[in-house]
Amino acid sequence: MRQALNSNIVEFEIVGGQVVLTPVKSVAGSLSRYAAGETSLAEVREKIWQEVVMCGKNKVLPDTNVILRYLLQDNKEQFFEAVREGATQAVFLESVLVECIYVRTKFYKVPKGKAVASLSGLLRYKGIMNDDKDAMLTVLSLYGEKSIDLVDCFVIAKGHQSLGVTVIIAPPEDIQDPWSQVPAETDSLVEYLAPVLAWLGEMAAPGDFVLIQGEFGATWLAVKEAFSLGLIPVYSTTRRQAVKEHLPNGDVEVRHLFSHVRFRRYEL
Repeated sequence: MRQALNSNIVEFEIVGGQVVLTPVKSVAGSLSRYAAGETSLAEVREKIWQEVVMCGKNKVLPDTNVILRYLLQDNKEQFFEAVREGATQAVFLESVLVECIYVRTKFYKVPKGKAVASLSGLLRYKGIMNDDKDAMLTVLSLYGEKSIDLVDCFVIAKGHQSLGVTVIIAPPEDIQDPWSQVPAETDSLVEYLAPVLAWLGEMAAPGDFVLIQGEFGATWLAVKEAFSLGLIPVYSTTRRQAVKEHLPNGDVEVRHLFSHVRFRRYEL
């Protein structure tokens, strides 16, 4: 990945619902704004391992490289074959799933459907012990079938669990695209968003939850419309954690990890 980005320092961030990997040429003077919330990489790894151990002993946490090598048939070890049969137990992290999809589709140019199918197959191995396995499979299914960003698929799947949502209706491409690409030059968004708000009125019924996140002005108009239709507009709250690692060459690698916390209702 670093070789592809032509940098030994990579910044990981979620912008507008998309996972962005940015090469950083120099980090001198750029870390002070994160100092208050920093956690060492060793501490984060230890916390993750503690969480895994609490779920049961002898579980393995495969990283992105191990999974990619297996999917590329470049891994001669029998680790995943043991996981397939249930002889070895493993846990998938959400961040690893995101990285696997990103690298396979963007770097290796694997078709989205094929990338989703292979990872879904892995998650169904007998030895995969994730408590959130069903949610992860829902994420992959949504991503494979709809024109939705992968990160948004995670948010929708969380809503399926925490809000008791039984049916998920994702906007079609001709609705999602204008919502995701609001032009900065437009003076008024009322006419521009008319098809989006009309679709919302057609598809939703009073009492339905509707997840609204996006450009500020568009969000305000959509939330106002949702209230007028008797809907329950919500948004996702996230927690950011800055993780740094000192590399052998003296550079510092900084990653920003974002995790969904809960859904919060908009209030008038």
